Amino acid sequence: MGKSTAYKNFIDQFLEANDWLSRKDGCPVELLDKLTENEKQLAEGELLKRLKPGDDWPVRGLGHIRSKAALPELKKLLMKTKGSMRACIALAIWKISKDDSMCSVVLEESHKRYTDNDDSTKTFEMIDIIFFLAEFPMEAARHRIAELKDSKNYLISYNAQRVPEYWRQFINE
Repeated sequence: MGKSTAYKNFIDQFLEANDWLSRKDGCPVELLDKLTENEKQLAEGELLKRLKPGDDWPVRGLGHIRSKAALPELKKLLMKTKGSMRACIALAIWKISKDDSMCSVVLEESHKRYTDNDDSTKTFEMIDIIFFLAEFPMEAARHRIAELKDSKNYLISYNAQRVPEYWRQFINE
């Protein structure tokens, strides 16, 4: 039996998206939702094979499908990373296991990576971290985002202000 169109799209648009043009619009986790349960198991295996410190897409995918098989590897990877990659891994672990201590990891990274300098590469890491924080239902995460709304860094402030709009997608989860 051949692979479905949904699985082919997952391969082409998720696994094989290796250039800026393919990735510019963000991680297409919605492709995973279109897979059958059998295909999700195949996708899980492919995502696990691709786990590495420099690419957050496999991490996001595994978190999205709540892959319990990924937990040991994600926990190892968490210890080897920093910044927005570490925050992404912590969010994936939380999605899978509901380990509330992962919110503290993301909060810690939001303090370590913070900068008032709009030109710093840390600014773009902070934007990712803001939206990772937004997925945690903890008061500490909401408090940190509220603090970031007053940032002297325009991009950080702007993105922190966009979070209430972003939260709407999680209300019914």
